[in-house]
Amino acid sequence: FKLNTFLLKKCKEKDINIYEDEIIKVNIKKDNIESIESLSKKYKHDFYIDSTGFKRLLISKLGVKWQSYSKYLPMNEAIAFPTPDTNEYTPYTLAKAMSSGWLWRIPTNGRWGNGYVFNNQYINAEQAKKECEKYLGHKIEIGKNIKFEAGTLDRAWIGNCVATGLSSSFIEPLEATSIGSTITQAFMFMNYYDCANDLQIKQFNDKMAMVIENLRDFVILHYQVKKNDTEFWSNLKNLPIPPSLQHKLDLWKDRLPIREDFESTQYLLFYEMNFISIMYGLNLFDKDKLTKIYNGF
Repeated sequence: FKLNTFLLKKCKEKDINIYEDEIIKVNIKKDNIESIESLSKKYKHDFYIDSTGFKRLLISKLGVKWQSYSKYLPMNEAIAFPTPDTNEYTPYTLAKAMSSGWLWRIPTNGRWGNGYVFNNQYINAEQAKKECEKYLGHKIEIGKNIKFEAGTLDRAWIGNCVATGLSSSFIEPLEATSIGSTITQAFMFMNYYDCANDLQIKQFNDKMAMVIENLRDFVILHYQVKKNDTEFWSNLKNLPIPPSLQHKLDLWKDRLPIREDFESTQYLLFYEMNFISIMYGLNLFDKDKLTKIYNGF
């Protein structure tokens, strides 16, 4: 809320008009948004940024297609809840494996932010709540119950509209990739907006697809675990791995990840050291083979 207040202040300083209204109609003309309407007013502008979240009120009217990642990433629901402040804070965010997903705990000033991300084929929100209460040792109250599907739009930018944030893509809460991709997309957009034409828009969409693929593959890597103490964790081994990640894992059987493996675009969020950290923690390296290779140098 403080960030929102700060941004509103900056908008006013730059004479940016802010309207509180509800979109009820989007008028399209030749693959562009001509105007948007509320019950009492019509808004007509040169360019539109769709930040309406999962509703995708603007970009959905321009023929965009959703590319689901659900066959790779099984999480599809989450509960979020606060817990009281404490005198001791961890210098890290906790991501703990639970029976059907994972729990986050984030220490903040005044409270702890918590959530359980799970697959609702195995448990429901109430069962997830009880599991969290058992782990924490006290009752909790669910603040939000969110259902989602991992995936991305086939094009984030169409005509005079670009979708950003949750309107553009969502992997899952692990690694907070939605925040990172939104910031990255803003920097990309700065470089393409003033010179926008079909060629520039295509390159923007192609580069953004590479960014999202990088996020997706990094998150999927977290689930390549040997854990099998519940049905959920056992069944993860039956999920397919996307060709882009499988290719890299094949390369990394005989060596560590290197920067050259991540040169598709400078806008990627995760590089060799990120992948090395996760793979090391999950014991995915053939340490004896790597030791032999690197000792040979």
